[in-house]
Amino acid sequence: MSKEKSIQVTFKGEALERLEELRKSYGAPTTSDLVRDGIKVLATLQSLKAADGTITVTKGDKSYRIVMT
Repeated sequence: MSKEKSIQVTFKGEALERLEELRKSYGAPTTSDLVRDGIKVLATLQSLKAADGTITVTKGDKSYRIVMT
């Protein structure tokens, strides 16, 4: 059985601009699609983080350390 709940979120200023930039660059048809996919990414990252709350991403010869709370 599928659950559904509508929520209202208000974005202002820089947050709204960043959200629109992400939606366009990601190619999401709607902001809702972007948010749903973002939640999936966050859930995956949460499952991958180390005990100290960090994730290391390597691209080419560079590594990036992401600290998650």
